[in-house]
Amino acid sequence: MPNENGIKILRTARFLKSVNRLPSKIQKKLIAREVRFRKSPFAPQLHTHKLHGRFQGYWAYSVDFHYRVIFIFEDEHTVTYYDIGPHHMYGDE
Repeated sequence: MPNENGIKILRTARFLKSVNRLPSKIQKKLIAREVRFRKSPFAPQLHTHKLHGRFQGYWAYSVDFHYRVIFIFEDEHTVTYYDIGPHHMYGDE
């Protein structure tokens, strides 16, 4: 799926606001996970999966045991990060 340069990542204002609220430890983990995600969005360590319910059409990957990035594939080389937070943010997923 990714090209030789990896996945292009766009970020919503909502995502950026949520990142700024995260503990610095989680922000650092996010940077490391994003490097892996750009190279291989379905790497087993990311636990990338489709979402359902109100997030149908979106995907998520794990930053750590508690935090997930919610995103959508715009095309085969581009994703938009929608939000980041603990698993319970999925609500009725």
